[in-house]
Amino acid sequence: MAYLRDEARSVITVPHLIAMRRRGERITMLTCYDATFAALLDRAGVDIAFIGDSLGNVLQGHSNTLPVDINDIAYHTACVARGTRRCMIVADIPFGCLGSPEKTYGHAVQLIRSGAHMVKLEGGAFLSSTIRFLVERSIPVCAHIGLTPQSVHALGGLPCKARRTWPPRVSAKTHRLWKRPVHSSLCWKPCHLVSPRPSLTKSEFLP
Repeated sequence: MAYLRDEARSVITVPHLIAMRRRGERITMLTCYDATFAALLDRAGVDIAFIGDSLGNVLQGHSNTLPVDINDIAYHTACVARGTRRCMIVADIPFGCLGSPEKTYGHAVQLIRSGAHMVKLEGGAFLSSTIRFLVERSIPVCAHIGLTPQSVHALGGLPCKARRTWPPRVSAKTHRLWKRPVHSSLCWKPCHLVSPRPSLTKSEFLP
């Protein structure tokens, strides 16, 4: 009866992360794909283990993340879940799996059943209704602002968005949508070589 053992539950929760944010504490998050490294991260006190679609590059040898499917993420999420006792597990929803809110919900449920505590959606303000749909059904969501590897073909590569091309107005609008209480619980800002606008980082109530 695993549910009776302490190791069967995650100590790091969404309320825990929000409390850390309000206290000004740093939140640690590292990418991981297997049980062995997950156990090492867990013992080192890392707060969040992230299963990213970057496994397409790192493990599968692809030139981008697009070939990764939901079953790949679910498999590695289950591996990481078996290696952790304390940290929160966040899993990527890969390319092609973000459609209608109902379709996205089905994929999110698969990842939660595989051991994830939260799912990450890559995109912009157009995902607002989908994020609401998931959160209203008790699935925590990590929002994504910045470099978007799933848009590699549309971008013509993977430029660092935060040098000069990160559009403050668009990002501010997206931020406002995602920060509402019924929306995302965590915000991911990859590949920022310069700091985002202070009005964004200082106004956040979400980690």
